[in-house]
Amino acid sequence: MTWNGCFLRSKTLELEMFMLTNNIIIATIQETWLSPKTDVTLSGYHIVRKDRSGGHPHGGVAILIHKSINYVVIICCRREELLQGN
Repeated sequence: MTWNGCFLRSKTLELEMFMLTNNIIIATIQETWLSPKTDVTLSGYHIVRKDRSGGHPHGGVAILIHKSINYVVIICCRREELLQGN
């Protein structure tokens, strides 16, 4: 599943209920609008995210992975400009 978050923090309960009701095990979220200081949790899911840096109020992506799935985060690019557009 993919979803445009448009400020994920205000929609976590809605998203959590949708994912649990529809048995979604992996979801990608764009436009999370989160800062590194923002703590977001969804019951039953791990969240791997990349927030937009530089004080921009928009952007950001996240992958939600059901806790029954084993995963490993692999960092393939270290340069920030390769990970986000202008």
